[in-house]
Amino acid sequence: MPFLGISFLVVCTLFLFSTQFSVLDATSRIMSENLVIFSPKKFNPQKLRIYYYIFLWVQILMGIVIFSLGMTEPFKLVVTGAILNAFAMFFYSGFLLWLNNTKLNKTLRPSLIRNVFVVCAFIFYGVFSFITITKIL
Repeated sequence: MPFLGISFLVVCTLFLFSTQFSVLDATSRIMSENLVIFSPKKFNPQKLRIYYYIFLWVQILMGIVIFSLGMTEPFKLVVTGAILNAFAMFFYSGFLLWLNNTKLNKTLRPSLIRNVFVVCAFIFYGVFSFITITKIL
C-alpha cells in the first residue's frame, strides 16, 4: 500500500503546483494590465511584458521570504494564504465597485442588483479581515 500513498502525494503535489502556477500567471497578468490601463502615460503599454515579469518575480520572492522566515508548517501556510486572499478580495471588491461606478460610461455600469452583491462581498471580506486582524493582534 505505500505505492498508493506515494501516488496520492505525487498527484496532490502536481495539482497544487499547477494551481499555484496558474494563480501566479493570472495575478501577474491582471496586475500588469491594470497598471498600464490605470496609468498609460506613466507606464508604457509597450513594456507590458516587463511589468508582467516584475509582478511575477515579486510574488515568487515574497514566497521565498516566507519560507526563509521558517514558515513551513502546511497548516500555517494555508491559514496565511486564506488571510491574504481575504484581504485581497476585500480590496478588490472595493476597487471594483469604485471603478465600475465612476470610470465606466453610464450605459456600461453594473445594475443595482450586481452592485448589491459586490457590496455584500465587500462587507463580508471586510468583516472577515477585521476579525482576523483583531485575533492576530
